[in-house]
Amino acid sequence: MQYKLTITIPTYNRPIHLVEQVKRVYSQMKDTVSLTILDNNSDSYDIYNIIPINILNDKRVEVIKNKINVGADANFCKAFELCETQWLWILADDDYIKPNAIENLLKLIRGLDNVTYIIMNSSADYYTNDFREFCYNKEEKYHFTWISNNIYNINHLNKCVIYAYQNIITMSAPFGMMLNYLQNNAKVKCLFVKLNLIEYSYPYQWNEILFLKRFPLIAINIKSEMKRCFNLGLGKNFSICSFGTLHRATYKYNIKFREIIEVYKSIGYYYGRTNLFTLFCVKHTLLLLICIFSKSLYKYVMTNYANHPLQIHPNE
Repeated sequence: MQYKLTITIPTYNRPIHLVEQVKRVYSQMKDTVSLTILDNNSDSYDIYNIIPINILNDKRVEVIKNKINVGADANFCKAFELCETQWLWILADDDYIKPNAIENLLKLIRGLDNVTYIIMNSSADYYTNDFREFCYNKEEKYHFTWISNNIYNINHLNKCVIYAYQNIITMSAPFGMMLNYLQNNAKVKCLFVKLNLIEYSYPYQWNEILFLKRFPLIAINIKSEMKRCFNLGLGKNFSICSFGTLHRATYKYNIKFREIIEVYKSIGYYYGRTNLFTLFCVKHTLLLLICIFSKSLYKYVMTNYANHPLQIHPNE
């Protein structure tokens, strides 16, 4: 039977998370599903020694170890390059899948050959049909920046992998690829669905400060005639989410004031000055000042009163 869906798990030096994720995925696999494990040259263990032998010997499973560490985002890009099925699900090793996740996903993608991009864990079920509609989508939480929430139709995207590699510096290469594809094709059907198939890991395992500096670079490739649409839609919400991430990072780390200014400048330059000015409202400015001068008060305010994306975990 021909495979319809490839699940690819990029991984590096996280054996406990990886083995647990692989076991969960394998226990749910169907004959139409293949599993690829992309090990980014982990140096603390041998990938072939930690995966159970029955899984390694299954013809539906492929384990690939890079000869060198190519970086996390390049490893994500490699998933597109190697995929030979219609659909691709790139799954983080620590975003554990829920029971019946694969069965539910196979039901979802059935009959969706005309859909290019699926964004799960959305606020509602709806379609967008072009770049403008995508920019003005209904989302506030922007879960599509999380790799495990996205499903890709490789039959549409197999000639666009170059855009993913070009966006490696943004720390969101697959999303950068999608923005390029949306701009260069008049009609692109994307599906937002409430369906959530994963259990999020917490605390987040990424460098928020580096992300704040790099992710705005995703706007570099927005065409001039589409820049206004991007700024008023995605850019506006990215600005708000960036500010929430800045709160979080300021709370967790000893961030220098210079770095905060750099984030503000980056938002203004890449998302538009109008979006920058919205961040100087009383609420945002007050929250950041509280965070800088009293982390205990900030924790109290954010734990009891804030909504996403300014929320923090009460145990931090």
